[in-house]
Amino acid sequence: MESLRQRVDRPHTPTTELLLQVVLAARAAGLLSGSLQPGPSERDLQALQLLVILGPLRASDLASVLRISRAAATRLIDGLEHAGLASREPDPRDRRAVLVNATVAGRLLALSEVAPAAVLSRAIELLPEDDRQALTRGLESLLAQLGQQLPPTRHHALRTRRRERE
Repeated sequence: MESLRQRVDRPHTPTTELLLQVVLAARAAGLLSGSLQPGPSERDLQALQLLVILGPLRASDLASVLRISRAAATRLIDGLEHAGLASREPDPRDRRAVLVNATVAGRLLALSEVAPAAVLSRAIELLPEDDRQALTRGLESLLAQLGQQLPPTRHHALRTRRRERE
């Protein structure tokens, strides 16, 4: 039987790979980036990661930390908000001010950029076998659901047409 140390030292597991495929499918379906457009820029990811680490910030504070102008920060926030990755909310301490906060999708995207497969694999491998199997089944189901939201590929369309003719 394989020891825990041997399992933990593997670079990734089928379950980890499945989890990463779910993240990719969610991105492709527009659930993590808000659209089928190319993913966020490096600056967008930096902003999201700062919002996750520091919590809600004023646009001017975000501009200062990123070392960009306030106008550039406003454009960046507009883009993140349009993509569903950030939201603006009133500042409870100053009703004239607005805070920018990462949405759930923004948090997931920011965290997925810093969670290498090896870290996920180690965490998954430490789960009891029953939990790993349940996670794998759940991820397979989620991946199938996300796959239905993706635009059909030519190969998929050809298979579907063949089945319809039969």
